[in-house]
Amino acid sequence: MKKYPIDFNTGINKEPNTEALITAYQGTVQPKKSVVRVYFPHRGMGWAYYNDSFDLKVGDFVYVEGKLEGYRGQVTEVNYAFKIKLSDYKKVIAVIDTNVKGDYQQGCVYEYDYGQKGVW
Repeated sequence: MKKYPIDFNTGINKEPNTEALITAYQGTVQPKKSVVRVYFPHRGMGWAYYNDSFDLKVGDFVYVEGKLEGYRGQVTEVNYAFKIKLSDYKKVIAVIDTNVKGDYQQGCVYEYDYGQKGVW
């Protein structure tokens, strides 16, 4: 008897290449060293993090290292003039790209996105 996998195998890598996305983002913008305050909605509090990899602005969504790794935070303050001890601060490790490219159409009850990087 032939066994079939539970999941369909289309030969396409299902996990996105996050290293390529981060490299593409870093290549388009010059990073600025800063200390940012990141607010985490699920905790209801914000903490300071060191950033040397991205050009962050207020309102950007980020991921950080440490205990809150894997939780989405939002930048509420950016400070470029600082003098800190780097070992006391955790780092910002990724910025969430919120730009959606493509065409959006709505038909009946369904929504369609015919873009190259549509997020739905």
